[in-house]
Amino acid sequence: MPISIIWFISVLCVLFQFSIQLSSGVIIDAVGQDLKLSALDSGILSGSFYYIYAALQIPVGLIFDFNSTRFWMMFGTFVCALGCFCFAISQNFYLLIIARLITGSGAAFAFVGLSHILRRHFALKHFAFMIGFSEIFVFLATGVATISLGLFIEQLGWRFFLHLAAWLGFIIALLSGFIIPKTASQPISVSPFKALQIILKSKRIWLNGLYVSLTFSVITVFGSMWAVPFLQLKLNCSLQQASVLDAMIFCGAGVSCPLFGYLAISMNRQRLMLISCFATLILLMLLLFVPNMNFMTCGFLMFGIGLCCGAYMLSYAVANDLSPPYALSTCAGFTNTMAIISAPLMQFIIGVGIDKLPFSTRLLNFQCALVLIPLSLLGAALIVMIAFTPTFSNLYQRIFSNHARSF
Repeated sequence: MPISIIWFISVLCVLFQFSIQLSSGVIIDAVGQDLKLSALDSGILSGSFYYIYAALQIPVGLIFDFNSTRFWMMFGTFVCALGCFCFAISQNFYLLIIARLITGSGAAFAFVGLSHILRRHFALKHFAFMIGFSEIFVFLATGVATISLGLFIEQLGWRFFLHLAAWLGFIIALLSGFIIPKTASQPISVSPFKALQIILKSKRIWLNGLYVSLTFSVITVFGSMWAVPFLQLKLNCSLQQASVLDAMIFCGAGVSCPLFGYLAISMNRQRLMLISCFATLILLMLLLFVPNMNFMTCGFLMFGIGLCCGAYMLSYAVANDLSPPYALSTCAGFTNTMAIISAPLMQFIIGVGIDKLPFSTRLLNFQCALVLIPLSLLGAALIVMIAFTPTFSNLYQRIFSNHARSF
């Protein structure tokens, strides 16, 4: 089977998972209105996907490092589709939570499986570009879907959409079972638990994971959850209009990821990661606090935020450099755990802030609660400067410790 076809089917698996994950803001906003959920309940419902998703990333990485790819890509996509079907037929908050947990458990296999396939069939130096190139289709398709999703849900309902998504997922699972090749288990003497132990003892792998955790919150927390209700409130616009604006951040990220991957081949990764943090922070603060903003300006800012935030994917290339060769998928799973683990916590904190902050207007509550995301970007920039930039790392050592290891 040509590698281009194998790559395409793998991207479809990731596209299906991302579409469900990143359309949460539109879907759960509609669910919240239908079932009269509070902002806190909506945050818990959205975050439940990430709890199981994050918990399974390291086990999934171990599975791909030491087992065949085909079965587990098919299995994960099938379970994700099953979760969509269960969500569509759920009638109360608790059943919706269970359905989201099922969806998240299946979705956990997609990205780690794609990264495993890319490492097997492409040169490692091109890994960042290929991940970014793959995410062109993921983010652009998600953006296009989000543009039409608001109107689709307003006309046909969120239950119909999720029934349709479930059947598409079952078809993708079937295709992956036929097309993705069965790969032999690695003849490695090191046990999976030993590989995991090596990764968990690496300080730089932890810091790299913390960086992606803080920066990816722009997508997982703002873009996929709180952007739609915030924009509806700020602009006094409909769900459909807010969905169009929300799609701009995904379209921007679709351009950004391969761009940063290409630039990283010839430029310093740390410099790109810093530029991304500060540029995204500035644009997000403008979106949150500039008053009397029109629809077009918001659209440009949302696209700009997506365009600047894509350096988070360089963390996966950094993870390849830091990991032993027999544990690359395990390290990718760990990095993806860190990327996702911030989402449920930050969604919960922001939801509490929106409901509980004592400001005079709900818009001001939104603005102050969402400041958590720019603060996360600032923290990510500090991690790069202290841990991965030699000049700042040496300065940190001189100031705070004579015995700190050089990064």
